[in-house]
Amino acid sequence: MLNTNGSAVTLNIGNQVYAWDNDVGNGRWDIGTTANWTSTDNVFHDGDTVTFGDIGAGAVTVMANVSPGPVTFNNTLGSDYTFAGNSGSETLACGGELRVLSGGDVTISNGIGGVAGIMHSGSGVLTLGGSNTFTGGITVKPAATLKAGNNQAFGATTQSQVLTVESGGTLDTGGYDFDEPYGAGSIVVSGAGVDGKGAIVNYTRDNTQTFDDELLLAGDTTFGGTKRWEVRGAGVETSVDEITITKVGTGRIALVSDNRSASVAEWIVNEGIIQIENNGSLAHGEVTVNSPAELSSWGNRTVQNHIRLNGGRIFVWNDKTVTCAWRMSVDGDSTLAPNWAAKAIVVAGSLSGTNQISVGNGLVRLSGDTSGFTGAISMTEAGGILGMDGTAN
Repeated sequence: MLNTNGSAVTLNIGNQVYAWDNDVGNGRWDIGTTANWTSTDNVFHDGDTVTFGDIGAGAVTVMANVSPGPVTFNNTLGSDYTFAGNSGSETLACGGELRVLSGGDVTISNGIGGVAGIMHSGSGVLTLGGSNTFTGGITVKPAATLKAGNNQAFGATTQSQVLTVESGGTLDTGGYDFDEPYGAGSIVVSGAGVDGKGAIVNYTRDNTQTFDDELLLAGDTTFGGTKRWEVRGAGVETSVDEITITKVGTGRIALVSDNRSASVAEWIVNEGIIQIENNGSLAHGEVTVNSPAELSSWGNRTVQNHIRLNGGRIFVWNDKTVTCAWRMSVDGDSTLAPNWAAKAIVVAGSLSGTNQISVGNGLVRLSGDTSGFTGAISMTEAGGILGMDGTAN
């Protein structure tokens, strides 16, 4: 737009679309000073739309509180970005959506504010390491991975829904807990995750209070990772009926609370450990424990589920007893491992199957109907005790 005022002529071209090129080579993102951008004057101004591609990829230092419009990442695999504040307090206040569209990784360690949200549809990993206050929410598309680098990584705590992981996407908890910042049902997840390795994973460090009431499953979901993470509060909540939860990866997932949702129809434990820490942790879903996976118990527990042992094992912690009160089917050679002389596994419900049960150290007591079981029982560890006071025909 042209404005005339006497002999003066002003050309107002508005905010520009600037592409990062790091032409100066110092990696600095400042306001109106360093020519690290490709556009009209090669320097950034608040409100500009910015893009980050393969050119100039690497470490970017945010020198001041910057307020861009929309921010887009088009960097490909291997052309990764890391952002950090110069003093640690500089923020990125986006006036438009922050979008990650391609295969390169992006790590943003400084805080992100503004009213817009984040959409991650690329195949790389987006890591959010700041204590963020943006209010627009986050969507993780299929093939994309979002990793937390802070327990307030997902934006303002006042949002009713801060994060949606669509089927095929992955949330990596990064070993952080979200039980304090966010409200009930604010983190919505479904699907098997990237490459089937889990819609929720933790590869960083063991964590003991990952989710409270925040987690809401919108369909069949796979849990994964190599480190411990937990579900507390209301347990596993769902927005649909009859879902299946599958466990992959070598990590331990602890279900600390009663699971108030009756919508989990099936648990399939393929790898690693599902640990129950309350009588109702598994609700009423059927539980299949495949080889080499484990269903473990912390404390005295009574399990009212149909348990199918298909090569996996049941393990007991801390000198307590787990009672399997309903049905147990042995569909593959499996192990009952009380793990200590003072511990016990009691099969109080019916026992069926044709495969072998191996008894570890401690007491295994068969007090229910064993007439449907025709397999062998092997005492495989010193200290193993087998008690049989049920009915067998």
